[in-house]
Amino acid sequence: MRACRHGCAPKFVHGSPPTPRHVLILAGRFDPTCDLVVEELNRRAVPVFRADTAEFPLRLTLAASLSGNRWHGTLNNDRRTLDLAWVRSVYYRRPTRPKFPQQMTAEARKVAETEARWGFGGLLTALPCRWLPPPGRPCGRLSHSYRGHA
Repeated sequence: MRACRHGCAPKFVHGSPPTPRHVLILAGRFDPTCDLVVEELNRRAVPVFRADTAEFPLRLTLAASLSGNRWHGTLNNDRRTLDLAWVRSVYYRRPTRPKFPQQMTAEARKVAETEARWGFGGLLTALPCRWLPPPGRPCGRLSHSYRGHA
């Protein structure tokens, strides 16, 4: 697909089908404001993949590899799978901290939280898409936690 220089709707290239362009929403599970955003995006027929980072890594998984200068992979939860190439924007609204198995030691939990922040958050930040708010900008109590910032 290719958009014109004025930003018009993408055109098919060589008869290829359109690639779904999803909005990835990272938000707490119970967020009425986010629910309204999802409803509006659905009304506009914009594909949405909503997840809470609290589901990572037990119910939300990320599998990715770097090829050239682009990340390829998927984000999966118990309901859906999102191809990372389909992400056109990320709405980051107060997701909660990842949850790890109860039997982990405090030291192992600290390492896992750091890896989740830098790995999961860093990879998503590296995707070529728009963020609301942009990475590094405050957006709530945990804004710094999952976008590659300590």
